[in-house]
Amino acid sequence: MTLINREYRYEAANSAFCSAQGLTVQEVLGKSVAEVWGKGVFARYIKKHLQQAFSGAEVLYEFAMRSRQGKKKWFEAIYFPYKSPQGKITHVAVVSRDITERNTARDKLRKNQASLQAYSKRLEQTVAERTEKLSQLVDSQMEFIADISHELRTPLSVVRAVAESGEEDGGLSLGECEVISAKIDQVADLLRNLMLITRLDLGQGGNHVSEFGVVEVLEEAVSDALSEYEAGSAQVQIECDRKVRYRADRSKLLLVAVNIVKNAVKYAADKPEIAIRVTRGKSGLKIEFEDANERIASRELAKIFGRFYRTQTARRASEGSGLGLYICRRLVESLAGNIKAEAGKRGNKFVVELPVGARET
Repeated sequence: MTLINREYRYEAANSAFCSAQGLTVQEVLGKSVAEVWGKGVFARYIKKHLQQAFSGAEVLYEFAMRSRQGKKKWFEAIYFPYKSPQGKITHVAVVSRDITERNTARDKLRKNQASLQAYSKRLEQTVAERTEKLSQLVDSQMEFIADISHELRTPLSVVRAVAESGEEDGGLSLGECEVISAKIDQVADLLRNLMLITRLDLGQGGNHVSEFGVVEVLEEAVSDALSEYEAGSAQVQIECDRKVRYRADRSKLLLVAVNIVKNAVKYAADKPEIAIRVTRGKSGLKIEFEDANERIASRELAKIFGRFYRTQTARRASEGSGLGLYICRRLVESLAGNIKAEAGKRGNKFVVELPVGARET
């Protein structure tokens, strides 16, 4: 801290200031500011600020200078006008401090921030490029699956035709032809499912929205699901007010219902019994499919909607691909809903919940 008079000479100086200048107190007192700091520094920085302070303003600024050892140092200076008892500004009190370490740390921080930002941009660009490549690879794989599925249809049709002709000319027994036909149906069903999954993965399964009666869709689903079974071989009960209507992609909800009912019939130990209940509320539409089959183990309930997953019961009961419930989940999710499986009163319950949209007319 120092005290400077109107002649720009030091009238007071503490030891800290003198030590920073490499001088003694006696070497500073009475000296002009120009003599202590150098004429160049005084003319470029100090003089104008002293003039402002003698005009009544408080001044705060930073400046850099070379020490006597040639090192660049930063200082912060605050000038306070000092008034006499008569109110006249006679001196300027100057508080200065060495801020070299602070500024050095600040500069390093700025450089680090700049380096971090540059690295972040490079990382974002790398992630974007790799994400794009991964997306292209996934699309390519999906298109390949779709192409293979499509191309396999023709040879399957040829095999079926050969099997049928073999039965007619006696080259194959009826049992052999039935086995071949069943295997062809199984592969054809797998290919249809793979093509549907591929379209969903590629975002090509867009919603074709329309309004429809829910009970009509469920009745059609039951009819389709039971078309391969003898009439009266399954007992299906639908509890749904015919006034309930819904607005969504009708074909997707139909396929979900068909797959769930088919599963219930396929894995029934005896005459299939299925109860379908529909409730409508403020949150949307809930459809419950409850069967009387052997209950799915609790540890498997969370897994059955996975791709190619089949329960132990399903593996024992019949052949299948394990894609039916996975497709149901994907279709329900594409309708912004959710599907879950839980234990029912007698067997298993599959619950489909769809968002607001159900209404009566």
